[in-house]
Amino acid sequence: MDKGEYVSIDKIKDKKLYNPTNKEEFEFETLYSSLKSNQLLYVIFFRRWGWVFCKAGALELSKTKMKVNKEYPNRLRLVGIGLEELGYEEFLKEGYFQSELYVNKGKTIYKAMNFSKPGCLTCWGFCKKDVFKRLKNIEENFKEKKLKTDMVAKSDQFQMGGSIMITPSGNVIFQHQDSYYGDHAKEEVIMEMINNYFGNENANNNGNREIEETEKLSGRN
Repeated sequence: MDKGEYVSIDKIKDKKLYNPTNKEEFEFETLYSSLKSNQLLYVIFFRRWGWVFCKAGALELSKTKMKVNKEYPNRLRLVGIGLEELGYEEFLKEGYFQSELYVNKGKTIYKAMNFSKPGCLTCWGFCKKDVFKRLKNIEENFKEKKLKTDMVAKSDQFQMGGSIMITPSGNVIFQHQDSYYGDHAKEEVIMEMINNYFGNENANNNGNREIEETEKLSGRN
């Protein structure tokens, strides 16, 4: 989606997140305000913990984070958010997502970000050929895992999700809205955004160092 369509951070920063593990509740803003100046936050909003597409997406994103850590150690904070507690424990125990997991009760962030919710006119999101391509892809890439949907959501079976990338200052530099079941931000797109951000940051830092060195040399003459 175009940058001009990205959500305003003011619409979601005060929305509540819940940690079912320690029963703590906190505001979304905490996720990025606690970052170091050289870090980025990437948040994925899952549909349902027990949904096969979410399991596969979590495994893929965990691998992406490993790639990022090799090039930019400890610079990316990865967070997964779901809309209910049903299936949370199983998802956590099976290790699909190698990072933080929280719940957004009442879907307040999902609503603020205008994540879509397919209805009968679009066959509830199942009619797109991309859905079946994604299923085939999952079957081929995760044969050993034998991923499957193993539970039904209590609250909402049709809510879509997405993802968002945020700087420590709360600047949204990337956002993806899922348009069909199984849709997700592609790894190459995520890596491009991360490389561009950290690459520009490194260039700026190098430029500042050069200025400092020039000033030091000038002072000696």
